[in-house]
Amino acid sequence: MKNCILLLAFYFLLSSPCFADNLTAIKAINKKVSDIEKLKGGLSSLELKLDTEATEAVPPEMVFYYSPESMELLILQVTVGHEVFSTRHTYYLNNNRVIKYLKEIDGRSDSPPKSAIIYNDKGVVLWKNITEPVVSVSDVVSLFKFNFNTLKQFSKY
Repeated sequence: MKNCILLLAFYFLLSSPCFADNLTAIKAINKKVSDIEKLKGGLSSLELKLDTEATEAVPPEMVFYYSPESMELLILQVTVGHEVFSTRHTYYLNNNRVIKYLKEIDGRSDSPPKSAIIYNDKGVVLWKNITEPVVSVSDVVSLFKFNFNTLKQFSKY
């Protein structure tokens, strides 16, 4: 029993600097996400949605927020409507890499907490309390580029 306690003590002592490094990185990423959110009103947006009168099985709405100067995608919000509540999936990006994936559920009586995944600059997960998002980040960036380039082509005519 004593050996077990000693092993646990060594584990926590040796792993705490790594945890402290992750905590510092997580705080920096959350600060970056906060800064991106503050810019949101000044960003250009590209919205994909189908107007419908339906209240059930409503197609998801996607809004891409990007820098008008650099054409860099910074935020993608996908809202999926359900019968009485909605789920919002938000991808925050920096240099075309996801730094945070956030899942929020609005309108449910049990009001589940926000769920998130925080990534470092190499795409490695630093912290998470949910599984990986259904749509990969590379697909998100490709979808934005495809839609944006298609609209640019139409603007010539």
